Amino acid sequence: MINLIIVIGLFTTPAYAQEAELHTAAEEQDILWEERVERAEGFRAAALHTRQGMRLFADLSKDHEILLAEHRGECRLALRRANRDTRLSTTMRCYRAQLVLQREFIQRQMEYFETIPGITETVRAPNITKQRELLTAIDAVIFGLESGVYGSVEEAEEAKANLRDLYRVPAALGRLYMRADRMQTWIAHLMFRMLSLVQTTPISDHTFAQVSTASLCFEQGEALLRQVIDTEEYQESNFMFSQTLLHLQTCSPILREAHKIHTSEKEVLTDEEF
Repeated sequence: MINLIIVIGLFTTPAYAQEAELHTAAEEQDILWEERVERAEGFRAAALHTRQGMRLFADLSKDHEILLAEHRGECRLALRRANRDTRLSTTMRCYRAQLVLQREFIQRQMEYFETIPGITETVRAPNITKQRELLTAIDAVIFGLESGVYGSVEEAEEAKANLRDLYRVPAALGRLYMRADRMQTWIAHLMFRMLSLVQTTPISDHTFAQVSTASLCFEQGEALLRQVIDTEEYQESNFMFSQTLLHLQTCSPILREAHKIHTSEKEVLTDEEF
């Protein structure tokens, strides 16, 4: 394998490191680059092939949020109008209808994550299982509501809390992991394109410096995404993911500037190379 450290390893390896540390860092960088190359292979074509499906799912997500908000508004009004004799039945009916709406969307959401390219199977498989477990738990609660298992509003609220803590939160964390993992593949794709540019195209020192800065920025984002997946608590992981997105937003302008500089220097550079 081409020694990728020669080209990009200098971006992150300290000049004052000892020889043993340099050797270890080089090995770690090689492992990272092997993973990036594996992730990047065929990703662009697969992502383009599924772009329409991703747009459709985005529209579906917006429609679901609207339907859910409308349902909740209707239920709040119905509960305000309910009396002591009808409050329990109204609560059960509203909760059941909400679960049916959510179940349909979660099913579609799971299918989306099952097929979208860029998620490694080591991350996808266990977290798809969490989505299935959530669907099964929702089915059980719906059955309980339909069968009169819950004899009071308090019992229904307890079932709702258990569903959230035992199934919704783990499923949400799983979807977060899958998003973070797929974003690592996007970064791998971009870094591989930058590496190909540096290795195969004559570029100026100015362009090389800009590409180096972009590469370092994306590499830092990549490390943050790995931390997101290593974090087991949902709130903490979600916060880290939001902060990583903010960081990555600073990387894209650097890459675009490298493209601009290289183009202005009359070198051959196409969008496909990036």
